Amino acid sequence: MTKEKLMQYRSIKTEIKQLQEKIQELEERKTSIKSQIITDMPTGGESLDLLTIITIIEETQEKLKNKEIELLKVMNEIEEIIDSLENSEDRCILRARYIECKKWEEICVELNYSWRHMHRLHSKILDKIA
Repeated sequence: MTKEKLMQYRSIKTEIKQLQEKIQELEERKTSIKSQIITDMPTGGESLDLLTIITIIEETQEKLKNKEIELLKVMNEIEEIIDSLENSEDRCILRARYIECKKWEEICVELNYSWRHMHRLHSKILDKIA
């Protein structure tokens, strides 16, 4: 696994959050439309149009949910690679950097390492998982 793949974790988390918000927004819209169908008297083809809109919303929600599942699989793959490392310190470094999105300065302080030593360790860890 490359550093670039590990770095995807952060953006995937953001994208999943955006997808979930969009799914929720569509659900609210769908509920609003369903209440219109129930409370309004049907007038010609308008009811069919609303049903078509609901169908499109549901299809869109399904696509967004499938995208979310794919992104969760990638996140899980990244976590499994990190978990597969034998050294606890290696796992801590990668989790802190790529999953918890901490800055190098924070990680150095937490583990009591110099910046230079931390980057040497990081390079060795990336070599292990490459």
